[in-house]
Amino acid sequence: MPVGLVVTHIDDTGLAAAVEAGVAGLVRRAEATPERLAKAVCAAARSEGSMPPDLLGRLLAQVGWLQRQLLHPRGLTLNGMSTRKIDILRLVAEGLDTAEIVGKLC
Repeated sequence: MPVGLVVTHIDDTGLAAAVEAGVAGLVRRAEATPERLAKAVCAAARSEGSMPPDLLGRLLAQVGWLQRQLLHPRGLTLNGMSTRKIDILRLVAEGLDTAEIVGKLC
């Protein structure tokens, strides 16, 4: 079940913790008009996320940092696939056959 959160202030750590806890929608208390709350609830009901653009930007920056600093150096990605598998899938998507893929990767 999607969860919404109304906050007075949220820092980057709190934002990450909210997402980890399953929060699908976030509204600042100062911006919590009936219309905005209704929009956030409806978005959550459709399994869509909802948060102010600046918070979304901060969250995406955190995800990018996680990918670059922690996952990529270990050959991992956010989707759990290795970078090697992703490279192979990209080449398949480009239309290369097995021999061409081997030639590019070896």
